[in-house]
Amino acid sequence: MHDSLYRNSIILLMANLANAGFSFIFWIFAAHFYTQTEVGQATAAIAAVGLVSGFGVLGFNNSIIRFLPKARDKNKLINSALTVVAITALLSGIVFLLLLPHLSSSLLFIRHKAWYTVGFLVFVVSMAINTVLDNTFTAFRSTQYTLFKNILVNVLEIIFVIAFLRLAGFGIFAAYSLSFFLVVLTGFGMLIRRFAYRPSFAINRDILQRMAKFSLANYVVSYLNSLPGLALPIIITNLLGAKLNAIYYIAYSVASMLFAIPLGIGNSLFAEGSNDETTLRNNIKRAAFINALMMIPAIILVILLAPFILFFFGKHYSDQGVTILRILALSGIFLAVSYPCGSILNILHKLKSLIAVNFFGVVALIGLVYIFIHEGHGIAGAAWGWLIGWAVYAAAYVLAVWRALSSTSSTSS
Repeated sequence: MHDSLYRNSIILLMANLANAGFSFIFWIFAAHFYTQTEVGQATAAIAAVGLVSGFGVLGFNNSIIRFLPKARDKNKLINSALTVVAITALLSGIVFLLLLPHLSSSLLFIRHKAWYTVGFLVFVVSMAINTVLDNTFTAFRSTQYTLFKNILVNVLEIIFVIAFLRLAGFGIFAAYSLSFFLVVLTGFGMLIRRFAYRPSFAINRDILQRMAKFSLANYVVSYLNSLPGLALPIIITNLLGAKLNAIYYIAYSVASMLFAIPLGIGNSLFAEGSNDETTLRNNIKRAAFINALMMIPAIILVILLAPFILFFFGKHYSDQGVTILRILALSGIFLAVSYPCGSILNILHKLKSLIAVNFFGVVALIGLVYIFIHEGHGIAGAAWGWLIGWAVYAAAYVLAVWRALSSTSSTSS
């Protein structure tokens, strides 16, 4: 725990696992208290929020990690990033609501009542800001605050999903929305108290110009990287219906506990590289070691215990979701390669390669999912498309990192 790479990797891993673990409990409650159709609609709406808030983040989540450690005026940098993110996320949410009839008729219930619409916009802005706040703590190498925030937001979600039972399907969505709003306020409080942060609604042009190129590249990359996980629930709902989407999403939420491991390690590797690039190769080896040490037994465990795990959600989910969960768990091998590779390319400033890999990977992954579903393989086809798509992703990442490290060695020589 005295080694900052291992310490922050472990704490981020704990934060992500807490998020996934509490999410597991949350969806158990949701599966038992709400109908399968309501769960399917809610998961599609939550995925839509993720898609829309991704537009608002504008790549500042990664720029914060890259530029904050060496910034002269950290308050101005944080405030500029958060102000732009909040405005853009709000505008993105409004545009999405206006275009909703043309995008997904199954989500039109969001526009049926004014407070549904307000809840959607609050959720979008809160999620975008929360993403930047999490990476602000990572940049300060104080990831224990992210762990606390993740525990808090999930505890609130579980409380609210029971409290909002009278809202039917929107109760699940409202639980998420209110929880994220409250945890964002908590995050601001921790920044103010621990890091002498002074919040203000302001934009500093000089700071934004310095961050622009890096932010734009990472905006594209972050959005492309998150697109498959966020788009698939909407695609499955549109093509197969809300009930089958509920089965897929529950299996995916369990598999997300695995995906949290390389995500945390990748972010920690990025933070270390942003502070000191000279130790990159050694950090890559250490990150690979802890990645393999945690991922291999975790994947085996989930595959073996899949029927037992899904039993907690109910008969519908355990009968139809075991194969889906096992396929998604197996894909963790390729995510364990991809996430740290993305951090390496960011550290080496190989932004064009990063964009190219993610564009190619997303097209392959979503294309494969659509083909498998269209050919009549149902939600199992969606899972197979996810697995093969991430295999393609990982292969492209490894090739890009190998070329980047080779060119860096040649330049150094």
